[in-house]
Amino acid sequence: MASYTTPIKSTQRALVQVGFRRFDAFPIYSDVSIKSDKFKVNKFLMGTMMATIISPISFAPTPVLFFSELSELMAIGNVSSVNPDRIMLKKVVLSGIPMRVGKKKALVKDMFFNPDDVNWFKPVDLYTKYGKNGRIVESIGTKGHMKCIFDSVLTQKDTIMMALYKRVFPKWSILPELEKPETNGDIVLEDPLSVHASKENSSF
Repeated sequence: MASYTTPIKSTQRALVQVGFRRFDAFPIYSDVSIKSDKFKVNKFLMGTMMATIISPISFAPTPVLFFSELSELMAIGNVSSVNPDRIMLKKVVLSGIPMRVGKKKALVKDMFFNPDDVNWFKPVDLYTKYGKNGRIVESIGTKGHMKCIFDSVLTQKDTIMMALYKRVFPKWSILPELEKPETNGDIVLEDPLSVHASKENSSF
């Protein structure tokens, strides 16, 4: 909404009105694309995005209103689909510094600090700040240094990066009417044999 200027962060608690239902939720905002089956999670709601929540089933095109904790209208939209298999990915970028550069080969440090980590992430492709692509050749030493090779000549001022993706899910929010009543923690246990005997005696 143009009138709401506060940044809306992903997983921020919101009061959601879906049709005639109203409940608390923790939406995750992701990209909208019809050409992909995987969607990148965004840290903030900007422009038109997809909000994913766990809620009672509602079918399109039910109108949706998002309110803040102060009952301010944050965003409006409608139900797009009911799809529990939607894949949302969070992107994390690791970076390293070239120690020595020899044309297309480089010795990289500060991306990993353990040779086991280097061997684990060896199949993942690398890229640089200036648009070069590469891969890990082998681990060097015991401090996480690694030998890498790229598709063109590398410079000493370049930065080596690796993009990792992790699937994320929205937080589970229990509806107030489904919450269990509070108890003092005491549990009453009964012997099932004594209960059965008392029922037989009461039948005479």
